[in-house]
Amino acid sequence: MILCPNCCNIMEDDAIICTSCGAVLQEPETVEEAPEKEAPEKEPFFKKIPKKVKIITPIAVAVVLVVAILLTTIGNVKPRYSHTLYIKDRELFFTDSKTASPVRVTTQLVDLANILDDKIYDSDFSTEAYILDSRCILSKDGKTLFFPDHLTDIMGGFSLYYLNPHDKNSKPKLLDEAVKDYGVDESCKVVTYTAGSDSTLYQNDFEKKTKIDTNVSEFVTSKDGKEIIYLKYSGEIFYYKQNKAKEMVAYNPESFSIVNHDINSVYFQKNKELFKIENGGKLKTIASDVLEVVKYYDSGEIYYLKSQAEPLKYEDYLEDDMKETDEKMQRPQFVPYPSRWDYASDEEYDKALEDYDDVYSAYEEASSQWTQKANRETIRSEIGYETFDVGLNILCYYDGKKEKKLSENTLYVKYSAIADEKPALIFLTADFSKLKKVKISEIDSITAMRAKLEQQITDLTVTELALESSTSVIGFAENRDYFISPDAKTVYFIDDLDDSRNSGNLYEMKIVGKKPREPKFYDSQVLVCPPIVTEDGVFYYKNYDAIDSDTYFNKKLAAEGVLMYSVNYSETLDAFVYLKNWDYTLQYGELEILQNGKTTTIDDSVGLFNFNSAGEVVYLKNYDYYADSGELFTYTNGKKNKIDEGVMRIVPRNTIENFTHGSTGDILIN
Repeated sequence: MILCPNCCNIMEDDAIICTSCGAVLQEPETVEEAPEKEAPEKEPFFKKIPKKVKIITPIAVAVVLVVAILLTTIGNVKPRYSHTLYIKDRELFFTDSKTASPVRVTTQLVDLANILDDKIYDSDFSTEAYILDSRCILSKDGKTLFFPDHLTDIMGGFSLYYLNPHDKNSKPKLLDEAVKDYGVDESCKVVTYTAGSDSTLYQNDFEKKTKIDTNVSEFVTSKDGKEIIYLKYSGEIFYYKQNKAKEMVAYNPESFSIVNHDINSVYFQKNKELFKIENGGKLKTIASDVLEVVKYYDSGEIYYLKSQAEPLKYEDYLEDDMKETDEKMQRPQFVPYPSRWDYASDEEYDKALEDYDDVYSAYEEASSQWTQKANRETIRSEIGYETFDVGLNILCYYDGKKEKKLSENTLYVKYSAIADEKPALIFLTADFSKLKKVKISEIDSITAMRAKLEQQITDLTVTELALESSTSVIGFAENRDYFISPDAKTVYFIDDLDDSRNSGNLYEMKIVGKKPREPKFYDSQVLVCPPIVTEDGVFYYKNYDAIDSDTYFNKKLAAEGVLMYSVNYSETLDAFVYLKNWDYTLQYGELEILQNGKTTTIDDSVGLFNFNSAGEVVYLKNYDYYADSGELFTYTNGKKNKIDEGVMRIVPRNTIENFTHGSTGDILIN
């Protein structure tokens, strides 16, 4: 068996492409009416799925119930206090440090009749708990919780309710129905949302709702809720400010990007130009001829690629060393086998037979040369239409004020090696001016020429590091992935793979003063699964067995028999949490935390775990997958506390300071 180096999926030895991630494993109110695109249908809040999904093998259970829930990196959000949401008896419950006991929030999250009618299945809860995370918002003062209730399989949204979870007399109040996305301002005075089959954008101050526009795809609001930038399905981008008319900012962008839900970090591309929408809806041109944005940073820096003016043509790299020879070549005449009737005597016939082998061999050689000429003629006639599949782009860096070109010979960026906090990335370059022409006498097709050129490109490819606007060569390109720390001070990579290609040597490269040091050997027999790189070091895997392995942090053994898919790093805790000694029959194991260089067993018989709003570990003990319930515990500062029992699911960490939903990152329009 082999492991995918990108996602750690387990496959047969002869697998060429990962069946999980696709990685290549081996070479081989009055609104102006205008023609608008109809909003595409969205998935129902709870999708219909076959009942047979409930029948899962032990390994599949580990993947479904552990991978989907645990294989994430929790952001460094520091809310006022901790709160936890979970599902019990098919209802949503809330608990935090201020509540004496858990509070049932929903009155009927799911109608049992819908389950009996096969509209919603219990097994949906295994994934829909994650949707609840983005649908539940707690105000910063903790006095208002927004949540969905009365879910059905009706297409087009959910009913949005709110209540005070700390007031035992507070009853859920309906804000609106068929809500698709929503956000709450910082002071919890206005809710901005899209709702209805026509995706109408509203603002609601709890006394009245104001219609802003229809057919809205994505939106972002200011922290006070008074300004909105939104994108319509018909392609227009609008800026809206309360008590003022909305203004169209742009039309028909190729992409629309909201960085970190920040109204001051909204970008779009149109006609290869990159724009930023600034205060008051004003446009600022960032760059032109932009092919692709690689990374937006919260601090305003951007890495992006520009395309070269003209694609490189194959005919420019062909040396026709057979032109004169081919012009003189005559088509060979077929030489028939000698016939006795053509000769006057037996002696003449015998002589002809003796000479025939040489004559026919000469004919065959001439025919072969003629065939090769025909192949060359095909190449000559078709090569003018061929351009390089591998193109060179210009890598650029924008520091918030001006653009700087970093490399005009960029092949591509290593997306596994882009720092999150400080502008830094690793990319590959090749100097195509050093490409040697391919002689037509050495190839029989354009495909063969492509192979020779690609080999040359591979030999010329260099790996470079960009740190802000500085670049440095860090080596020649091998088929390896790089992993860079968030602060861009350390780079790791795995090389010298063994015969199974499942493990190799781990190398470390320090970056000092924007310059990389020589890579140094770090550890051996390291699994090709992506390591987790933090500012404090690197967490990696060794001694693979099925889906268990031993884990190491900074060369020291952290734990043995760890369920690889369960490892989760929390920036809030600055700790790794994982399951070990997994029992495939009972579907649970030991929950352990690695923090400050020390490993501590949190509890045993744990089936699921996650983090709440404060980054505290929340887990289900004695979880019975088939009964769909377990005991809910929290683990804080070395102490575990039982919250409830009969719990079906943990709703993942809820972001208190989450003002809008809709989108972060790029949205491709066309």
